[in-house]
Formats: sequence, C-alpha cells, structure tokens
Amino acid sequence: MLRRPLPIFVQLLAGIFLISVLVIALTNILNYRLTSQVMLNRMADYTQQSVEQLSDKIDVLLAQYDQLSQLVVFDDRVQQTLNEAGSGKRVAEDPIEFSRYIGQKTRHIANGMLIHLFDRSGHGYSSTDSLQLFWREYDEASSVTWYSKMARMDGKMLWVYGPAWRDGEIPAIIGARKIKYTKDLHIIGDEFLVFPVDKLNRMIGQTVQPIERKVQVMDPLGNIVYSTQSSEIGTAADTGLFAKFADGGPLFFDWTTREEGEQMYVTYAKSAYTGWTTIAYFRKEAVYSDTSQIWIHALLTIAAGTAVALILVAYFTWTLTNP
Repeated sequence: MLRRPLPIFVQLLAGIFLISVLVIALTNILNYRLTSQVMLNRMADYTQQSVEQLSDKIDVLLAQYDQLSQLVVFDDRVQQTLNEAGSGKRVAEDPIEFSRYIGQKTRHIANGMLIHLFDRSGHGYSSTDSLQLFWREYDEASSVTWYSKMARMDGKMLWVYGPAWRDGEIPAIIGARKIKYTKDLHIIGDEFLVFPVDKLNRMIGQTVQPIERKVQVMDPLGNIVYSTQSSEIGTAADTGLFAKFADGGPLFFDWTTREEGEQMYVTYAKSAYTGWTTIAYFRKEAVYSDTSQIWIHALLTIAAGTAVALILVAYFTWTLTNP
C-alpha cells in the first residue's frame, strides 16, 4: 500500500523553516567567533603595550644607576688608583681613605646603592658597609658563573639577579662591568653595582595592570628577578619558556605554566639594554569573560529568530498553498 505523500504545505514549511533556522544560527555563531577573535586581538595588543612600557621603565631605572656608577669609575682619582694598583706601582692611596672617597661620591648621587670595586691585584674597595657584596674576596667573585660574561660586554654593564649581604643574605640586583682606563682602554679592574630587589619591586608593583594574572621579569641567565608571586623571586625560570624567548618566537602565544599546569596566554617584551625579559600571563577567562554574555545573547537571538521564522514561514507557506 502506497503512503500518501506529504502535503506541499508541510514540505514547504519544513524546507523554508530549516533554511531560516540554519541561516540565523550560522550568522550568530560566526558573529560570536569573530567577536571573540577581535577581543583576543585587542587584549593581546593592550597587554603587549603594557609589558613594553613596564620593560622600558625598568630600563630607565637601571640606566640611571648605570650612569651614576660611571661618574664613580671614570673619576680621575678612581682611575689613577686602580691603574697604579694593577701596574705594580706603589699606590699612594690608602685603601680605607679610598673606600671613604668612593662612599662620598656615591652618597651624593644615590642612596641605598653599593659600589664595590676590585683592582687587578684583587684588592676590594666598597662605598658602604651597610650593604655589602656577597662575594667579599676577588677569588669568590671571579668564580661566579656569569663573571666570564663581563669580559664579553666590552665595558658595558651586565645586569643579573644575585645575592647581597645586609644583616644576612638578601635578594639583590647586580650590575657588573670591566673598568677600562680612559687613556688607553686597558682593563684596570671590576665594578659591581648592587641594590636590593625591593627597590625594583616597588617600582614594578605600581605599574602592573590588574588584568594580568601574573607578571615576571627574567634576567639573561633565566633567573626570576621579579614576580607578582613573591615566592618565585630568585628561582630559575621555566627552561622551556626561557628557550622559547631565546629563539625569538611570536610575542603572543599559548603556554602551559610549569607551576600550576594551567594553559594560559603569554606575551613578553625583551630589553635590548639589559637582555631582561618582561612576561605577562593571563587566563583565557580574562579574555572571554564578556563573550559568555555575547553567547547567551546569541542563543536568545537564535531562539527568538526561530520562533519568528516559524510564524512567518507558516503564514507565507499557507498563502502559497491554500489557493
């Protein structure tokens, strides 16, 4: 027995209604995806600009310390004393008086900063006793892993994270350079500029935007100089992430954090002056928090559009098939 074919009214109603629903749904879904991508790009641009500004502020602070230290190492008396000490001549300068002189020069240009000098004979001279270089002897300082890198800096400052001594070991920022004699540019000693990490932390803490979950600053050796999670300061950075920065990859990418095992967005800026890397991490929820509302509105639009489409399609189908 043959089945009766579906009335043309039902066929037209089902066909046009299905097409209408698909068009409405696809339009809203594509709009949602486009909106999400626009928000992600906007967040990436905003965060990248914030990270670059923070990196520039750090550079300005360290460059100021660098310039102040140059006023000391290029001082005529300092140059002459270090050159005579390394040439084997009898040094007229008393070490205690010379250290006091360095302290006076430093006191007028920067508080809370230590300048420690070594001549080529290994004698040390310190601008203050309240903050001390962790390696008091030249043999100790020259055995540090990054010491050999100073020679390759050609007199420029090498900035790294390291320990200092102030009533106990404290985290500090260390600038280190080879001192050259201004007359013939041969090396006459080493300079170590030291100040507590707290000074840097206060400056960064005032500029960190609330949108990021975490901000880190990493030195060229892969040590974390600053982090919004203070327990990470002074620890070694994620080796995989450090290698990715060294390769000069994209400035914005997905990364699974070593500490929490959580997938996050990462953006960074690398300083040409210090070689430090400023990194911002933020959760995907920070980007897509507003898109959830957009998705709800899209579903409501689809539901409302479907209801309207059903009514209109039913009416026009009936007007076509009724005659």
